[in-house]
Amino acid sequence: MTVVFDGRSDVSSPRWEGPTRVIFSNGKDADKVIKDLVDELSNPREAVVVTDDRAIQRWVRGVGARILGAKEFLSSGASSAKPRSAVRLDPADVEAITREMWDLWKQK
Repeated sequence: MTVVFDGRSDVSSPRWEGPTRVIFSNGKDADKVIKDLVDELSNPREAVVVTDDRAIQRWVRGVGARILGAKEFLSSGASSAKPRSAVRLDPADVEAITREMWDLWKQK
């Protein structure tokens, strides 16, 4: 899965481990990034683009990829999701995490 966010040219994310790739558009339009990603696929019909943006939906249909709206996507996994046990953090850990996230994401 790839998640694309609109982002200023000075915004990026730390390296993300796992099956989900996070991309900030780095000053470009996120719609263009999504189109480029689908265009790079050897078979766009295998792609599923989750968006409520009508213009992107029309483009995606035009290249043969599939569309899911955000609500449809979120509800599609709800029945199969297993509940996770709650994780309890020490207040000092919460503060440390908050400081670290602030340092990583603060505006310049």
